[in-house]
Amino acid sequence: MMHKLKQMISLHALLSGVMVLVLFQQAYAEETKKMMKWKDEKGVTHYSDRIPAQYSNRENSVINRQGIIVKQNKPLSQQDQQLALEKQEQAKKDKALLGAFTSADEIDLARDRHLQTDQDILNNMVMQKNIAGIKLTDNQKMVASLTKQKKPLSAELLAEIKQNQADVSEYEQRINQHKQSMELTRNRYDADKARYLAIIKERSEGVKN
Repeated sequence: MMHKLKQMISLHALLSGVMVLVLFQQAYAEETKKMMKWKDEKGVTHYSDRIPAQYSNRENSVINRQGIIVKQNKPLSQQDQQLALEKQEQAKKDKALLGAFTSADEIDLARDRHLQTDQDILNNMVMQKNIAGIKLTDNQKMVASLTKQKKPLSAELLAEIKQNQADVSEYEQRINQHKQSMELTRNRYDADKARYLAIIKERSEGVKN
């Protein structure tokens, strides 16, 4: 008697498991029978289980077996797409920033090291410009002296003066460009520091909330 009772219990459990499986399969079938409703570039409405890739960015709807819309997908506007891309790009930059520095002070130190190297280069260019300027001044004095003595100016002297002027002009241009580059570097590090502090603040407020 006890043996038969155990068999009946086992059979009941087996049947219950089968029923659950059948119900699950039916529910899954209902889910997979949903259809997509979409329009092509000519405005023709189509129904299919999936949307062709070339039409995936168009407005579409998900409908069930009864033809009822259960979900409607609207494409992002060009502005929203641009904002999404900018958000993704900012997330990448933030990740790189947090990976490169562990504190705002480290950003200041990196900025100062970079600017010190640039300052050394700038000092060297200024020195080269001064040397070229001294040569130009000496040659111009020589021209003034020869002119006063009514002596002819050699072609070599005139060519050297022309080269001196070109050197001074070139160094001035390079110095100005280097100063601008240093300012951009300073601004970039300051912007990184401001963003770093903003991220830390956002995370801190997020933890509190």
